[in-house]
Amino acid sequence: MGMFDNIQCEYPLPETGYRVSPGHSFQTKSLGSELDDYTITVDGSLILHRKSWEGVPEEERPYYGTPEWEERSKQVIGSIRTVPVGDEEVPYHGDIYFYDSLSVGNKPGEVWIEYKARFTEGRLSRIELANVHDIPRPES
Repeated sequence: MGMFDNIQCEYPLPETGYRVSPGHSFQTKSLGSELDDYTITVDGSLILHRKSWEGVPEEERPYYGTPEWEERSKQVIGSIRTVPVGDEEVPYHGDIYFYDSLSVGNKPGEVWIEYKARFTEGRLSRIELANVHDIPRPES
């Protein structure tokens, strides 16, 4: 699957018949694919939420002080974290595709949905449904 960025869309999405919860985070490979976080605002701006990375002291890591800590692989879990640096408006020009699988009823991941957001000189001009299809279920 590779690297991607996360994107939330505050701007109204086209009606699809599937419910997308407010604050839902989609993935995109249309931007830098550097695990960055973006928001498409209700007014049509694209905002990059800048962050930096820092090391976490050992005593704050999940397995510190437990018998599992002696396993070297457990010592690296939780060893870095992000620190917000600030928001920056991105003057994007082009299409951004963003997507995710959504649950239908009580069953997770049954529908794949993809949107296309068109930005013209830094402003959102439209969002349209690019793709939606059922995710095949394995035979039992």
